[in-house]
Amino acid sequence: MVIFSGNQENNKNMKTVYLIGTLSEDPATHIWRDEAVKLLQGFNTINPAASIYDRKLLDKSDGDPKVFYKWTRKKVSEILLPKSFQSVIQSDILLANLAIEPVGRPMIGTIFEIAWAWQLNKPIIAIKDDNFYSQHPMVTKAVHALVDSVEEGCKIIVEFFS
Repeated sequence: MVIFSGNQENNKNMKTVYLIGTLSEDPATHIWRDEAVKLLQGFNTINPAASIYDRKLLDKSDGDPKVFYKWTRKKVSEILLPKSFQSVIQSDILLANLAIEPVGRPMIGTIFEIAWAWQLNKPIIAIKDDNFYSQHPMVTKAVHALVDSVEEGCKIIVEFFS
């Protein structure tokens, strides 16, 4: 099941933007997505952090990274890959946040989703930082625009894909 978020309904006439990046107990992983949903009025958005599962996971972990990762490994090991791939397929555009890195683990899911989108010729806009992922040539060559902020990424999407 794909989570469409924001004030808009899943309107088949609107383009769909998938908001990819780290999912963790860090509130920043949710704040940027909420901001993007507001800025992308007129688009459907797929927000993987808005699912019932993710909300329950955050409640259960109560901000404790060890509990969060334990539940993540226990509960999503079999469904995460097909769910993420389905979301990439259903999207028209991807907005990736490379600026928020998880503590102590690589951004494997985000990199997978960028690779799938690149293979499927879907436009990818990535929010960058001075980190490894924002500078790696495999990533920088796969994305179509590197931007400094959520606002800048959403502006590109609105201006080019409305």
